[in-house]
Amino acid sequence: MQIEGSLKLKEIGEGGTNTYVLCNEIVHLWRKGVDAGPCPSSLAFSVPLPTSFSDEKGSYPLPPTYEAHLTGLPGFTANVDYAVTAVASKTKNIVLSTISSMSVSTPFIYYPRTRPGSPIPPALLSMSSAPGLRETAEWKPHTGTIVARPPGVNAADVTVRFYLPKSQVFCLTRAIPFHISFTGSAVALATLLPFMPSRNGQALSKSCASIRVLRQSSVDVRNDYQPVGTNTELWRVFNIGEGSIHRTGDGRDWLTFSGEILVNPDVNVGGFKAGGLWVKDCIVFSMTPPDSLKGPIGDLRLVVPVRLVTDPWTSAAYVPEVSPAHSEDAIDELAYSPI
Repeated sequence: MQIEGSLKLKEIGEGGTNTYVLCNEIVHLWRKGVDAGPCPSSLAFSVPLPTSFSDEKGSYPLPPTYEAHLTGLPGFTANVDYAVTAVASKTKNIVLSTISSMSVSTPFIYYPRTRPGSPIPPALLSMSSAPGLRETAEWKPHTGTIVARPPGVNAADVTVRFYLPKSQVFCLTRAIPFHISFTGSAVALATLLPFMPSRNGQALSKSCASIRVLRQSSVDVRNDYQPVGTNTELWRVFNIGEGSIHRTGDGRDWLTFSGEILVNPDVNVGGFKAGGLWVKDCIVFSMTPPDSLKGPIGDLRLVVPVRLVTDPWTSAAYVPEVSPAHSEDAIDELAYSPI
């Protein structure tokens, strides 16, 4: 039996192609003259996959089965594939191309399992003063500013705090909670309010707030023929999840909103890096009014790198953990290109 894994990167247009061998494991099930008796009619086998692979740039965890395409010129294709092949050969060496051997091959899907190192924290509680939410160490605020232009008064700024659980590690199949607070003058908040969802969760026709999960797949098709300093990285951005927002409270100088983000059910793996392929995830909170330059409010975009894992947190399960300390290192490493 032969277990093979490969990573293939191909640039459309220039024709650059890189191929990485991820694994190539061979196990002999029966050998004439070595194993007693005739070859049985069925043979059981079990072959553990390696946990990592190495190339000239470093060592990486074995990546999951994955496929990404960027059409156009330039474009790219990226494929991580695995297959198992049964070979019956009359020679001592397994050679698939010889007349003296027969083989049958089938692909298989590899999805390594991971889980967060800590549970989702309790929701933030409301308070009567700005920012309207009682902050805790388990929630991390990501801060931005919206310019409000109320007619007849000086320009005012609204401070935005977008709260996510501090670990920034989330299960693919569980809702990701968040909180948002807006603080500023009463006039500035009144200017902002028509562009936000209403208290009962029904978005207004002019609502311009959105929460999305974006995935960036980038490939590096660098080869020996390209001049030093040439930018050989190509990328594509996918929308892999959406959030719902509803208003939860207000005060003289603050507004609060909460919601949940759901990752699309067809997303089966989190981010990873393998050779020239890099898959990175982030949560993006954006405000995109119709006329951000001259209209009553400006725009805003907050990008928070996150790590998606396959399993929810549990205190009693044999699934590799991604702890907050490790995840912060990973998130720092997954610095995003502009998207």
